[in-house]
Order: sequence, then structure tokens, then C-alpha cells
Amino acid sequence: MNKVIDSQSLPGWEVKKLGEVCSIIKRGIPPKYIENEGMRVVNQKCIRNHEIDYSLCRRHNTSVKNVPEERIIEIGDILINSTGTGTLGRIAQVRTQPVEQTTVDTHVTIARPIKDKFFIDYVGYIMI
Repeated sequence: MNKVIDSQSLPGWEVKKLGEVCSIIKRGIPPKYIENEGMRVVNQKCIRNHEIDYSLCRRHNTSVKNVPEERIIEIGDILINSTGTGTLGRIAQVRTQPVEQTTVDTHVTIARPIKDKFFIDYVGYIMI
């Protein structure tokens, strides 16, 4: 039996849709992969156990295709695997500033909580 969560079932709490508490919810870019240099790209296999394994990232050739600023990950972003058997729905939150600019591919969605709405880590824990 599924229970509908609404403001009446949670007195003192506001119930909002994810789109109302995030500044963006968008999938990443279709990368043009290269072996060296370029921008790091988080893909599905990078998101495991609610953490991001940057060592599994591939590289995107930014001289062929620019990455929109909003698709460069930042602290607080929640990364959600959006496709794939066995990987769909895996989630990790960016908790520390990446050492270099990093984006995500089209198999990963960035949900960026609005920073002045609430404690950002809280949203990540709720999503998990």
C-alpha cells in the first residue's frame, strides 16, 4: 500500500516537488571523448555506493564542443544515474569541490538544490 505524502501527513513540514527546490534538473552532455586532457566526464560507472569515483571518468574534448556552465558540477549537486540495467537510480552527491572542472554524460542527471532553501546535504540524504 502506497501512502501519499502531503503537508497534512507531515505537520510542520512543507512538501515540494523536486523541481521546486532545484535550480536545474538536467541530463549531461553527449561527450566527444579523447584520451588525454579535456574535461572530466562522470558516467554511470563512476557513481557507486553513493560516492563518485573520479578515477573512472573519461575525458571530453572541449575544443570540439563547449560544455554549458550549468552542466559543470559543483558542491551540492546530486548526480543520478538515469539509464541502464543495474545502474538506473544510483545516486551520489558532490560533497567536495572537484579538483578540476567536471561534467556528466547524458546517462547522468544533475539535480542542483537551491542553496539558500535548506541544508544542502539534507537533500542528498533524502534522495538516497
